[in-house]
Amino acid sequence: ADQESLSPTLDILVRHVAPAMGVVIANGMFISPYILDVRAVRLRGTLGSVNPWPFVGITLNCLGWLVYATELRDGYVFFANFVGFLLGIWYVMQCHAATPSLIARTQLERGTLAVI
Repeated sequence: ADQESLSPTLDILVRHVAPAMGVVIANGMFISPYILDVRAVRLRGTLGSVNPWPFVGITLNCLGWLVYATELRDGYVFFANFVGFLLGIWYVMQCHAATPSLIARTQLERGTLAVI
């Protein structure tokens, strides 16, 4: 449909309400690893069965979207991923501190730096 033919209500829904809901959903998705895994890592002081590599993936994914959002000048896409980028880095840092093996810590450091 032509954007100029949209009713004012539909225009607001399409341009603001739906993207704002996307920001809330994305941020909820990025916060969920803390609730499920990172909090337990912090309390235990060890990784246990938590795999830190998905957190590196979160960081990389959000960084890519931040570049895209900046190019488009799309605040909704930007803020949907800015929080995820910061949380991804923080999650990696928490897991890094709880990684007992020097070799595993070094691999995690290199993987994270390669992303950034």
